[in-house]
Amino acid sequence: MPGCPVPCGWGLCHFSGKPDHGKVCDKFDSISLDYFCDSRSVEHLDLIKSDVDGWDYELLLGAKESIRRFRPIVIAELNHSLGWRKHSKEDVKHFLDEIGYVHEVLDNPFPTNWLMQSKDNV
Repeated sequence: MPGCPVPCGWGLCHFSGKPDHGKVCDKFDSISLDYFCDSRSVEHLDLIKSDVDGWDYELLLGAKESIRRFRPIVIAELNHSLGWRKHSKEDVKHFLDEIGYVHEVLDNPFPTNWLMQSKDNV
C-alpha cells in the first residue's frame, strides 16, 4: 500500500485476509493495553504474550502502567523487525530496566523469544 511507513509482516496479512507476505499494510484501530485494562477495570493480569511483527516496543510502552501495577510475565518475539520501527533490543532492555524487569532468551541459536519478568520474581 503506498504510504505505508514500514514493511508489514505476515501477521498483518492475517487481519487483511490477503496472503501477500510482507506487502500488505492495512490500517486498523488499536488501543493500548493500559487503556484496555483501565477502561474495563481489569484487576488481575498474569501474562502478556505478544508477536506483533516489529511493534513490540510500542506494545510495551502502551502497557507500561499495567506492567508496573500487575507485574505479569511477558513473553515477546523480538527480532530484526524492531528495526522497521527504528527500535532495537537495546531499547527493550532499557525499558525493562526502567520498570524493574529482567529478561531471558528462550530459544537458540536464533534468540528471538524473550521471557521478561519482575526482578522481584527471579
